[in-house]
Amino acid sequence: MRKVRPIILCGGVGARLKPVSSLERPKQFLRLKKGGLTMLQETALRFKDDLPPIVVTAQQYADAVRAQMDDIGIKDAIILAEPLGRNTAPAIALALHYMQRNGLQDEDMLVLPCDHMFGDTHSFRTHVEAAQHAAADHIVLFGIKPKSPQTQYGYIEVADNDAGERAVLDVVTFKEKPNKTLARKYMRSDHHFWNSGIFLMSVPVAMAAYNEYAPALWYQIECLDPTHIAANEYEPIVAKAFDRLILEYAPNIVMRRCDLAWADIGNWSEFIRFIFRFHLFT
Repeated sequence: MRKVRPIILCGGVGARLKPVSSLERPKQFLRLKKGGLTMLQETALRFKDDLPPIVVTAQQYADAVRAQMDDIGIKDAIILAEPLGRNTAPAIALALHYMQRNGLQDEDMLVLPCDHMFGDTHSFRTHVEAAQHAAADHIVLFGIKPKSPQTQYGYIEVADNDAGERAVLDVVTFKEKPNKTLARKYMRSDHHFWNSGIFLMSVPVAMAAYNEYAPALWYQIECLDPTHIAANEYEPIVAKAFDRLILEYAPNIVMRRCDLAWADIGNWSEFIRFIFRFHLFT
């Protein structure tokens, strides 16, 4: 089985948890658990038994990321620093380019936002292992069964939910942040899942997707040294989300169903909703 390389997306400008978070100290660097770790550190430690992570962050946060990784004993993290924020498609492409350039084509990329929380890390790691066979030819999403009609999450619609324990499901379409009526309908459906924003793919699958659906972006990224990027080199790159640029067009998308506690702590309403479940500030 291929080894898993965590790709941690550590961008953001601290806007959604103001005034606790700020541009100088965005939420991924906050200690939301009393005496505990930051969200970035928790994300990295969930996959400490895998390969050293590649963390894609802003240049202004590179030293903070290195310090936080050192604090939890991850001394070999690879930190790629963007001089300008350009959304997730260029960030993931940078990590992919680094892997290609350094002969890491035999690994799977597990793309992880740095501000998510899980109730059972071991169970999620089991889901990742179960999905690796599919990642050889597909981009594998991880869908969470809705527990409430949330309008701030995207939803994944699957064709069939009658699958075995190790199976993945064919994705029909994405539903971005529905209104309350639709969210209630999706919650009752057996074919709609919260989009966790986490996905798994082999390096060849990722390269094929960029070459097919984002060739101009991929050409621009390949011209860069991913470990030393000047602002004038990065400025021409268009800011695009991976979801919009790749996932909405690629036909080889499948989903692994995950029945576990999960949260994207993206704003204060989500923080309050999960304050007791994840022991935030307690």
